[in-house]
Amino acid sequence: MNEMDEQPKGQSKTVTTPASDQRVKVLLIRLSSFGDLMQCRWAADKLQSLWPEAEISWVTRSDFASFLTESLKKSSQGFSQRLPNTSAIKVIAFDRKQGLRGWFKLSWQLRQERFTHVYDAHNNLRSQLLLWILSCTRLSHRPKVLRRSKNRLRRALLFWARINHFTYPFQGARSFIEPLVAWGVTEQVPQTTRFPQPQKVETAQKSLVFAPSAAWELKRWPLAHWRKLLDLILEDQRFDKFTLHIIGGAADSFIGEIVRAPHPRVVRHLGTLSWNQTEDLMRKSAGVVSADTGALHLADYWSVPSIALIGPTAFGYPFGTTSKILDLRLLCQPCSKDGRGQCRNPVYQACLKGISPEVVHSTLRGMIDGSEGLSTP
Repeated sequence: MNEMDEQPKGQSKTVTTPASDQRVKVLLIRLSSFGDLMQCRWAADKLQSLWPEAEISWVTRSDFASFLTESLKKSSQGFSQRLPNTSAIKVIAFDRKQGLRGWFKLSWQLRQERFTHVYDAHNNLRSQLLLWILSCTRLSHRPKVLRRSKNRLRRALLFWARINHFTYPFQGARSFIEPLVAWGVTEQVPQTTRFPQPQKVETAQKSLVFAPSAAWELKRWPLAHWRKLLDLILEDQRFDKFTLHIIGGAADSFIGEIVRAPHPRVVRHLGTLSWNQTEDLMRKSAGVVSADTGALHLADYWSVPSIALIGPTAFGYPFGTTSKILDLRLLCQPCSKDGRGQCRNPVYQACLKGISPEVVHSTLRGMIDGSEGLSTP
């Protein structure tokens, strides 16, 4: 185990495998958010590869359940080509409006499933209550349990004392995988050909996807940089046959400032695409440019060539080999877990403003030309 995760107290570090005659039933707990769900997908893949015929269930919030169900079907198709008997992951939805009573009811229902392995990838009060019900209310059956640590002490030291005990790059996906080493998975980054990609569109219709939005303004690349990047691409003959898709939510009206005037090769999607539709758009694209957002982790998971614009956040670095990290590694970085808080640099957003549109344009061009290495630093 490295610095980013710890095993639960009392958990043996010895690799454990079920008896050959025992049916493996795994429960994975990760409720939110979208970016974390996508990073947790790498851990789910590891479990499927380790136990192809296992019955795996994933508990998540109801507002993510539909997307996750459809997306998992696509990844299962890729697994079935390599491991023909791979079972699909079952998604169990929890409506948070039901509150603690609803969660308690769901926990007792899951108790009847008699899971052999439970992985708490969320580690909050709800998931800990579920673990207690599954592990301590039936003496005749106790599942093997792993929990992903949140490393609160190390985070506090990093953000408040500037004492770093994490390993660069800070990959959230790796932190979801590392606890599973105790069950026999490997931490190796999968190859870029993990999944069959949809047939690419014709050259005349090739596309790029820009994701300027983020939940917190502090981790958004400046709008002036997006405008300049858009101008550089539209003026570059190398991209003459590319359509540029700019994606965002219905409330992201600021994206309108990036496109000053209608252009036949620029399409804005502001709240018009579901996450499943965004996923399909990205899988068919030639490249994605994004900050530390769910869109970045979606593209990274599906091995879409991506440029990650990393600013103040700590744990959103991409994990796959097709993503290129652009960050300045200033002394003040990182200063936030997820983009909340205030900038501590005298120059507001210096970590993002210093990533110039010209550098992003050059990197993107290199990716398209195939002349740029795409492995992470």
